[in-house]
This record gives sequence, structure tokens and C-alpha cells, in this order.
Amino acid sequence: MIANTIITAALRRLLVIPSGGTPTSAQYADGLEVLNDMINSWSAQRDLIYEDTKETLTIPPGTQIITIGATGELVTARPLKITVATLRDNNIDYAIKLISEREYQGFSQKNNVSRPYRLYYRNTWPNGTIYFEYTTDQSYSLILTSMKSLSSFPDGTTDISLPDYYERALKTNLPIELADEMGAGNRVTPIMMNLASEAKAAILSQGIDLVPAFTELHAYGVYNIEADDY
Repeated sequence: MIANTIITAALRRLLVIPSGGTPTSAQYADGLEVLNDMINSWSAQRDLIYEDTKETLTIPPGTQIITIGATGELVTARPLKITVATLRDNNIDYAIKLISEREYQGFSQKNNVSRPYRLYYRNTWPNGTIYFEYTTDQSYSLILTSMKSLSSFPDGTTDISLPDYYERALKTNLPIELADEMGAGNRVTPIMMNLASEAKAAILSQGIDLVPAFTELHAYGVYNIEADDY
């Protein structure tokens, strides 16, 4: 998917350029800025992210807090939200419970050296921050499933991989975002608005790979002294 193709289609819909016309360099630049702003806004809505990302990262011994992101200690795209976490040791997987900041702050022995059972993720910037309830006693593989931002376009000609159904959504929604800036606010018709809404809804209907968040309620349980939980 190429940004200049989307920008050209958007300007054509707004009648800023004629059919078969080519935007100016300034129009391409303005369109790219607005397009990436729109994509970043869609990432913040989360429902428009088409899949969770699963990856395996190495957690060294002696870790209680670790950053994750492009310039973090764990180098990868910064998660918007962690949905599933597992620690792996010698091919044995141990589920990690995702907890809130309130629960995390309730642990008074964070420097205890042990295998963590819980993880709190804070969506800090520019890198996210992972907090374990204990300091790791050895190296582990951390298997994360997380929501990450949609890819933005670095320039007008780089091909970015997104599912095909995003192209229509981008082409129909960008004109609405660009209209006032291009002096074409009066050219946005109800049909254009409906098409943009319909294309965006199609993305929502395709979000089948996302791991749903849920809360488990247990009436009874067996107390685990190591995990301090039932």
C-alpha cells in the first residue's frame, strides 16, 4: 500500500485534481502528514487494529522493571496494550497474570528474587514499561501477545503492508480529513461520509485475531503461597 496512491485518490474525490491528474509536491507532503495523523488516531482507537502481535523476548536475570520499545531494553515496536503474557523456562510455559497498577503497588517485596507470576504494563512513552511482581531469578523467554500501532508511511512511495480492506477505508476517510485544509470542505457529500463510515466499519468486522480481554471470577480456589493468589 503506497501513500501517494491514497493521497491522489483522496484529492480526486475532493475535485482538487481532475481524473488522471497528479498532485503537486506540496499536496503530496500535506496529504502524507494528514494520512499519518489519521492512521495514528486509528491506532489509538484500538478497535481498528487488525491483529495482535505475538513475539518472544529474552528477560535477563535480575529484572524487575524493563522498558520495551524501539529504544527500550527490549527492542521491538512499543505495545499499546499487552493481552497475554507467558514465561518460558526450558520449554515449560508458565502463565503470567496481567494486573493493574493498583494491584502492582500492593506488592511490598518486589526485590524478592523468584520467578514472577504477575506483570503490570504501563503504556509509557517513548517506550513502554513492564513491571514484574518479583525480580527474576534467571533468564526467561517472555512470550507476549500485544496490540501495536498500525504502520505509518515513512514517505509517499514506500510500500507498507496492511490488509487489502484498509486501502478503501484510507481512500474514503482521507478526503474528509483533508477537505478543509485543501479548501474543499463544501465538497464533502453525505454519500462520501457514508462510504467512509462503511469502509471503517468493514475494518471493525475483520478484527477477529484480537485476543479478547476478560475477567475470571472464582467462587473457590486453592491458595498458592508462592504466587500469593488463589
